[in-house]
Amino acid sequence: MDTIRSFLDTHWDQASPLLLGYSGGPDSKALLYALLEAGCSTLHLAHFDHGWRPESQDEQRAVEREAEELRLPLYTGKTDNTNARDENSARQARWKFFEHVYNQAPFQALLLAHHADDQAETVLKRVFEGAQLISCIGMRPWVQKGSMTVWRPLVSTPRLDLVAYLEAKNLCGFDDASNRDPRYLRSRCKSHLIPTLAAHFGKEIDLNLCLLAERCTELKEYLDERIQSIPTTTTERGIQGDLSAAHPLEQKHWLLQQISLPRRLLKIVLTWVKDKECNKEINWQMTCIRVQNGVVFVESPLPTDVPSVMGTKNRTPPFTL
Repeated sequence: MDTIRSFLDTHWDQASPLLLGYSGGPDSKALLYALLEAGCSTLHLAHFDHGWRPESQDEQRAVEREAEELRLPLYTGKTDNTNARDENSARQARWKFFEHVYNQAPFQALLLAHHADDQAETVLKRVFEGAQLISCIGMRPWVQKGSMTVWRPLVSTPRLDLVAYLEAKNLCGFDDASNRDPRYLRSRCKSHLIPTLAAHFGKEIDLNLCLLAERCTELKEYLDERIQSIPTTTTERGIQGDLSAAHPLEQKHWLLQQISLPRRLLKIVLTWVKDKECNKEINWQMTCIRVQNGVVFVESPLPTDVPSVMGTKNRTPPFTL
């Protein structure tokens, strides 16, 4: 409750309506009742049914009854394709629904019930994917996603604290068996990978993964500040920056802020920046990156006669030099 009250005091204007992504599971139920207890009186609920489980329709009806009892506005949505059990597609469908609801009222923010255990899974996944350090910051308590402001007030709170809160309030959330289904990557992380690593290391690695996210955030904030001193100019075609005097880490960070490049292409461009007499260019996904004497030009779009270069999941796409 201290966490929720402090978050609301810092971010909420005490008047604007807030939208809560509400599944009815333990996490979102804990957040719902903590928000109500903290005096959040302008709360709206958004419930999305993926249609993966036969009991999900019963759960939606239970959510509708709960919202009616609490006198809270409720928006419901359902995926168009209940046969597609792809995590990324499901996530995109849910975000699309949230954004549709969000734009119907002057909501100050969308609240989600992600907690520290979710944060640990996110960071571990990104580490194993070989992500840049600045991408291992995990989920932030406050972020802008498209037209929505997204709040995650519990992202530093262990799930056990949420369970203890529900028990103290004699509340019970829905048990979603898909959270333990090994077909899904997050389920495998939650049920198998993290417990196995913790057993081998003899310590709670989820807390250390959250600590890694905090340290990566500090690094990102530092680099964000450092690249402000890089001479940068915005043109009609794009943006240019004189990286000749910047530290290699600052050069990389500046480039990644402008365009998401595969590791091998990023390495090529950084090599060109290091060569003070270099004058070369590379075309990547409708964008031209030119390097001339340590100055980088990121220009987009390319002329219409230059084809778009798209990648696939299992193959690094071609590029032109």
